[in-house]
Parts: sequence; structure tokens; C-alpha cells
Amino acid sequence: MITLIRNRIITPERIARSPRKIQGGWVFTHPPNDLWRYNKTSRRQAIKEWTKHGALALASIVGGCPAVFGALANDGPCFIPWPYTGVSTLSVSTTTNDAAGEYVGFVFQAPKSGNIRGFGLYFSSAVGSPVADFKLETVNMTTGFPTGTPVNDGGSKSIKTNVAVTSGWKDSGDFDADATVTRGDLMAVVVRYVSGTSYAVQWPGTNALRMMFPYTVANTGSNGKDLGGAFAVRYSDGTYGFLANSLPFSNTTFSDTWGSGTNPNHRGNVYLNPTPKRCIGGWINYQNAGLDCIIASDSWDGTADNDGTSNLTFAQDVDLRGFSSGLPSFFLSSTSLEMSAGVDYRVIAKPGGSSITAAHMNVNAAAIMDTLQFGQSLISTSANNPSGAGSWTDSGTKRFEMGFWFDQLHDGAGGAGVKVHPGMTGGLGA
Repeated sequence: MITLIRNRIITPERIARSPRKIQGGWVFTHPPNDLWRYNKTSRRQAIKEWTKHGALALASIVGGCPAVFGALANDGPCFIPWPYTGVSTLSVSTTTNDAAGEYVGFVFQAPKSGNIRGFGLYFSSAVGSPVADFKLETVNMTTGFPTGTPVNDGGSKSIKTNVAVTSGWKDSGDFDADATVTRGDLMAVVVRYVSGTSYAVQWPGTNALRMMFPYTVANTGSNGKDLGGAFAVRYSDGTYGFLANSLPFSNTTFSDTWGSGTNPNHRGNVYLNPTPKRCIGGWINYQNAGLDCIIASDSWDGTADNDGTSNLTFAQDVDLRGFSSGLPSFFLSSTSLEMSAGVDYRVIAKPGGSSITAAHMNVNAAAIMDTLQFGQSLISTSANNPSGAGSWTDSGTKRFEMGFWFDQLHDGAGGAGVKVHPGMTGGLGA
């Protein structure tokens, strides 16, 4: 068995111990004390070496735990991720607070059990040194509006008072005391005006998040409700919970424009795939011109060969568009790409003769990406005339509106395996 330590390929039995067949698949185990030797690059190289030795698909490798290999089964089609706007340039709405009693907030359910320590949201303006209270509040079940009462009011206040508001993404800072919550608890994050001239909270407009819940609440003289949400809740361990259809953007520009002569000329997302899947296509939210959509593994050499092993390609002519101002386009390939677990795969847009504009989102910190679907496992990537794995530059705080189309997923026959995520200590992406 070949593996790799400190960037040297060797065959240490104490690292890859006696692979054995179980339940129609393969299993490898690692002594926990040896996993620290692997950096991110060498771990992924080791995976490639292992898969050459009869493994159908690698589910995961985490120190001290078994990684199980299994087969694929029809369980689709499905998309990763699903388009979050449906437009190439996200519209936004703003609500201004400039008087006592006014507030802006978002009503939601706690995404996971734990202790909420703070939250963040985006201010499009802050004039005259405004000050606000940031509060995690209960919700009136009769009216649907926040009550003004902290979630934990038994002497432990889940609030941060007199916060100096500045434009851009703003975190509340740590609450006076954590709010202990259970997944599914109903609550609201609320910013209440205290003093200063004014501030404006920004949130997605009506062409983006057309859903009933979570929802925006505001009082600028009378209570009102609206669509959308643009916030993130921070737990005591520094993580952020997934919030369905919240867009925690930290900018006002939601699109990139580039052409074939722009450096970099290949842009999209990279996905650290945690379970075996079969990819048959992809989707991209863009406008303006024709392009090539490319699904590629790290071993792709940059050529448009559509080999079904390292890449899939599909082109869209500029004339084959039903709406030119920007909406998602879905593409199918004539070949399929079986995606191994624990390996990077990219969905890329390559412009044709004219420049294209593609939608994207930025967040203030990499951890906030976990508010979105697939979290830090799906982030932006770019390269200029790529020729291999070393060509790419990834950004943990940005994601394009691009994704994968699958028709087969791991059948589970080999066991549940172990979740792989860049945020996990000792995981493949650590």
C-alpha cells in the first residue's frame, strides 16, 4: 500500500494498515498519532494513491476512524448548491432607523443547539455616529414580531448594548451572556436604535429570496414584515449555523465580469466532495455572452477534452439564451464524471468571444460561509490558463452562483463513513 508522509511517497505499514474488504467495499485505518504528519496537499495526494489500489470510492479519512468505500446508486437528479437568487445581480432593500423605538431584525429558528454569543448583519450606511442595541429576542406568536425581551431573560441577557454602528458588515460583539438555545427555537436578531443621526440595514430585495420564512421585520413608526434575510448567528465555539435562504453578504457588488483575455480567465467554485457521487452536468448564473462550463478534478490539465475522467465540458452559444439579463443556465454532458470523496472538484466558467458577468457573494469571514449551503466545503476558485492542480487560487470568503448536477450518490452499503469538512479538526481540509 502506497501512502505519503512529509511529501515523500513511502510504504509504512503503521500508517496504512492492512486494508481489508468489508461489506462490498474497502476500509483503511490510521493511528491518530500519525495523522498530524499530513498537510492538506499530502493528504489529498495520499487519497489519489489509495484510489489506485482498488478502492471504488473513498468516503473519508479522519484520524483513528475507519473510512469506508461503497458503490453508487441512482438517487437524483440533484444540484449542489441550489441557486440562491435566480438573478445575475442581487437587488437589495434598505431600512433606515433614525428615531427612538425603531428597529430592524430577522425572525428565524435556531439552526443548531448550543450557545449563541452574537450575530452580524450588513449596514449600507451609518451617519452621525449612530449607536444601537443588538439583541436576540423572543417572538410574539400572535403578531409574529419580536417582543423586545431577550431570549434568556432570567438574569442572563442575550444582548449587547450601545454598539457603535459603522457601514459594512458589523458583528454585535459578545453578548453580556450567551443565549442557550435548542435547534428549532423561534427567535429574532434585532438592531434597535439608541442614538445618532441614522443607520440603514441592508437585506436582499424581492428578486432574490422570495420565501415566507425566515423573514425581515422592521419598525419605522409601525411594524412591518418583508421577504429575505441577510444575517449570521455566531455560537460560543466560533461557528455559524446554516440558515436556509439567509444571504450574509458583506458587500454591495454581487457580480464579476471577465473575458478570455482577463487574468484570471477561468473562475468558479471548488468543492471538497465528502461522499462519492456521479456528476452529469452543472449550472451557472450569468449573463451577456456564450461560454464553456467546465466540471474538473484536480488532475485536469486545462484542455477541453471532455474525457469523463478529469473533466466534463459543455458550451452555450450566446444565441441559445431565453433571457439575456442573467438567470441560471443548466447544462448536461454526454459523459459522466465519478467523483471520489475527499477530492477537490471545480465548476468553472470560461468566456467565449465576449466577456461574461457571473453572480457571486462575499462574506466577512470564512466561518460565516457555514450559513450557506455546503459551508466552507464550497468556495470560489480561479486560474489563468490552468494546467493542473497548482494553477488555482481559492478564496474562503467568496462563492460564485455555480454548481454541480448529479444523478447518482453513494448507496450507503459500505457504512455511514465519516463526515469530511474543512472546519473539522484533523479533517482532510484542515
